[in-house]
Amino acid sequence: MKPSLKPGLKHSFSYQVPETKTVPYLYAESPQLQAMPEVFATGFMVGLMEWTCVQLLEPHLDRLRRRSDYRAGAPWQLFRTGLARAPHRVIWPDLARRLQAAVPASDVVPLNTVYGIVTRTADDAHALAALLNSRWLTALARLRADPARGGFGRFNASVVRELPTPPGDSLAWRTLAALGRRRTADDDTVAELLQLDIADRRALSPLAPDSF
Repeated sequence: MKPSLKPGLKHSFSYQVPETKTVPYLYAESPQLQAMPEVFATGFMVGLMEWTCVQLLEPHLDRLRRRSDYRAGAPWQLFRTGLARAPHRVIWPDLARRLQAAVPASDVVPLNTVYGIVTRTADDAHALAALLNSRWLTALARLRADPARGGFGRFNASVVRELPTPPGDSLAWRTLAALGRRRTADDDTVAELLQLDIADRRALSPLAPDSF
């Protein structure tokens, strides 16, 4: 948004309350409300406040409309909500010392910034979480992740997108799904799936955290 949008902005809006915005008109089907005096209804008053705020924000919203995810309608809407509403998903924090993937319940909304992947099934979500939680996947991700202070790395979507995964219809994937449902990671299993020999593991070890 524009730099001109700052705390403390003021805006005035005059509106003459008509009879149709009084309490009896709030719910015409309510006999109790029909007996109330014809005063400005609180429900309509809240809407009037929102209307006033929209008028205040309107001159400052051109940058919101230029967002890459903007589609149509009110520019302050959230458009990329698929991950928040998906029944099957894997999420992980973008700033961490290692990849820490979780499969949240469908009604859980993360409070902090996370990246995530929507999967077709619950098994796919658990398999992917077990894979990402292996120390070898963290080591591979650290080869591309931007380093941060304190030994942290930035495991964003572009980093995780490049990590190797076995075919979703393979026995290996079913093995990972079983591990994920138990909320465990098996580094030896993942190393075998990725065909990491002793030399590969030795080379990746300095970047690999301890096992969960």
